[in-house]
Amino acid sequence: MELSNEVRQQLLAFQKNEITEYHIYKRLAEKMPDTENGKILNQIAEDELGHYEDWKKY
Repeated sequence: MELSNEVRQQLLAFQKNEITEYHIYKRLAEKMPDTENGKILNQIAEDELGHYEDWKKY
């Protein structure tokens, strides 16, 4: 299935957003190692990385 340029650009924007959020959450988590909040932020970061990988498939 061929994607239109408009759809492709939208998918790239989604992907960029997810990887940006991954890096933000990861850096926040590094500021509070060994805390419950740090663990939660790491989990959110990993979720965002998974979303990035999902969008990358398209």
